[in-house]
Amino acid sequence: MFLLSFKRVTLTDMEIIKLKENYTFAIEPQVKRLRLVVYQSGVENVCHLETRKKLEKFLLSDENHLFKGRLQLVKNAGGIAVVVKGKPVGKIVNAEFIKILRNIESTIRPKASSVV
Repeated sequence: MFLLSFKRVTLTDMEIIKLKENYTFAIEPQVKRLRLVVYQSGVENVCHLETRKKLEKFLLSDENHLFKGRLQLVKNAGGIAVVVKGKPVGKIVNAEFIKILRNIESTIRPKASSVV
């Protein structure tokens, strides 16, 4: 008898972007980092853990490439290309990427409630 364990992920915990064909890109908050994941037909294909600060720095800098592994983000005039194992699988508009990072930030660090 085999016992399988699955990580429970609620859709409100992550942001999902539809890419080309059957690819999707998700940003999942982890402890102190963000997990960038590319799914192919709903199955996890590649992932990379990175800090929010480094992602923001990449977006605002003149750097064109982020990461050197199976998952790469390449900045160009049209936005950020998502490259998996050397193959471009989609593009994300810069403004959309920044918006997602801000949405995740508000989920990780909820606004302090005022005490009366």
